[in-house]
Amino acid sequence: MGRHIKNFPGGAFLEFDRGSFDDWCVYWARPGQARKALRDEEYFEQMIALAEKYGREKLYQDYLKVYEHTGKELEEKVLLAITRLAKREYGQDALRADYLLTVLYAGMIAEENKENTKLGKRVKRLGVYGILMEGQSAQTAANLTRGMKYQQIEAMCEAKGF
Repeated sequence: MGRHIKNFPGGAFLEFDRGSFDDWCVYWARPGQARKALRDEEYFEQMIALAEKYGREKLYQDYLKVYEHTGKELEEKVLLAITRLAKREYGQDALRADYLLTVLYAGMIAEENKENTKLGKRVKRLGVYGILMEGQSAQTAANLTRGMKYQQIEAMCEAKGF
């Protein structure tokens, strides 16, 4: 049984559980369906669609509000703040924004908890920055750092100011 992250309408929820590397894989579960491990490329694609409607810079700034409050522990106050932000800023797409920002929050916590991590949540920020500020495709951003040494990735982060 996974570690609960957040509930969504219709009985759906996000949770952490064992993945192929560690116990920090983020899963989406819905009643009557097999739960699904979330992949960067899939939710990056959804982020791009949301950004096309509300603006890339705006979504990036809202993502940074979450980023700034992300550490190693899941915090209820951050989850509630994400939901409030989504309702306030994304109108009819509030649920989609809540889901995406929560998925990113959980993914960043997972990165912060990876064994021997030197980059932590900055890896996710690199991907989000790529799709929202540099116009990368979801596929490019999701696979950009694959096979790179951490020093190369760190240099990329530092070049972008994070």
